[in-house]
Amino acid sequence: MPNQLQLQYKNIKDNVKGPTWQFSGLLLLICLIGLVIYTTGRDKVNMKLYLSQPEIGDVYEYRLDNGNYSTMKLMNITNDSLFLSLNDYEISKRSRLYKIDKQENYPDAFYGYSKEDISLMEKEGVIFDINRK
Repeated sequence: MPNQLQLQYKNIKDNVKGPTWQFSGLLLLICLIGLVIYTTGRDKVNMKLYLSQPEIGDVYEYRLDNGNYSTMKLMNITNDSLFLSLNDYEISKRSRLYKIDKQENYPDAFYGYSKEDISLMEKEGVIFDINRK
């Protein structure tokens, strides 16, 4: 390339900038990753809080031995025990637990668990989330 053209090319290249909106997708992706990290950390903090201070109506999401998922609702609390009503239904996908978390799916029968048992189930990953409404 002749020197004259190289000089013109360099001048044009130095003066022309890409539009800033081109980087908006990257900024959006960084914000999304930050939001996921924040909510994950907040969810873990809430889980510890809900385990240490249970309230009637808390819904525990758990994994069954057969690989399906279900929920249990906290119905009564004593000094060392939690009484839970197990959901009548189970579902194969963890993300769809909201479909079976309905009041009519919880029978009147309660099962008692010690607070230590519930904590152990959480540490082993059997109970993976607690929802408080």
